[in-house]
Amino acid sequence: MKDLTTDIEETHPVGRLFDLDVIDINGQKLSRPSFRKCIICGCQAQECARTRKHSVNEMQSKIEEMLMEFDCQKV
Repeated sequence: MKDLTTDIEETHPVGRLFDLDVIDINGQKLSRPSFRKCIICGCQAQECARTRKHSVNEMQSKIEEMLMEFDCQKV
C-alpha cells in the first residue's frame, strides 16, 4: 500500500502536492522508502523545509504553475 501511495505522489502531475500517509494495523505511520524531493530545486524536501530555503512566494508560484499545467493537460 505504501508503495502505491508513494507512486501516486511521485508520478501524478500534482501528486507532489499531497502527503498520503499509510498507517499499519498497530497505528504506526509507515515511512517512505526514499526521501521526498523538493518541488522547487529537487534537493531533499525535508532539508529545504527545515532551513526555509525557499520563500512562501516561491512555493506558491510553483504550486500554481503545477496546477495550471495539470488543468491545461485535461483540456
